Amino acid sequence: MPRMIEICHKSKPLTKALGSIMRDARQHKSLTMRDVAEKAGVQHTQVGKIECCQRDLSVLELIHLSRCCDYDPLAIFKDILEKYDQTVGA
Repeated sequence: MPRMIEICHKSKPLTKALGSIMRDARQHKSLTMRDVAEKAGVQHTQVGKIECCQRDLSVLELIHLSRCCDYDPLAIFKDILEKYDQTVGA
């Protein structure tokens, strides 16, 4: 099992993957960042920071934003887990 320090060191690609996945989910539903932000009750700049890898998400935020994009949070978790396994190792 990888050590926590190794995981943290390798997490930047995962943050990029999450931002990309969230952007794809939003765009797939033809939503703007402002649309998602309004539904989520946050500033549109926060959505932009997430999509541009400048801000991490808690699990609860990920679920909430996924729902605001009318996207299945489990599908996003699956995509992230696949990327995790490729980047950090199972």
